[in-house]
Amino acid sequence: MTPIEYSVLDNSQLLNAAIALPNTGILKVDPIYSYCYLKVHDDFIHTLFPMIGEENIQMPDYFSERTSFLGAHISLVYPNESKSKEIKSDIMNDKIDHAHSFQVVSLIKAKVYSKIMVGLVVDAPSLEQIRKKYGLSSELNYNGVIVPFHITLAWGNDIMVLNLGIKSDLKSS
Repeated sequence: MTPIEYSVLDNSQLLNAAIALPNTGILKVDPIYSYCYLKVHDDFIHTLFPMIGEENIQMPDYFSERTSFLGAHISLVYPNESKSKEIKSDIMNDKIDHAHSFQVVSLIKAKVYSKIMVGLVVDAPSLEQIRKKYGLSSELNYNGVIVPFHITLAWGNDIMVLNLGIKSDLKSS
């Protein structure tokens, strides 16, 4: 597994707006995709996306039928992670619909395979405890890439790499 490559962005207006948004969410499970996540306020995307200030990025497609209308969220267990179907069932019986809090830590840009993601890294101790309870590492495994807890705000393709300055300033988490 490979740690995600990222750099911290300096956008105090966006970060302050993010910190002012509600910092709690409700644990949910998508029954179709075996995907566990913390549903957070959709203003994390609707309000913050325009503040990124880049033309070559797109709002994530989290508000359509294709993505089960999951909206803004923090991933807890990706479908590709070991035992995700069993974990999904256990979480549904144990933790579903429980509220959890988190703290916004930083705004990052990260290269994930051939795409660029702009998102908020969050500190979510209770989500980390749930992962450990079910035998998973404290960090997420997105198809072989180790990522911190985060809220995705935007996606772009490799063309935007130069526009966002992602080259040597990327580092591993």
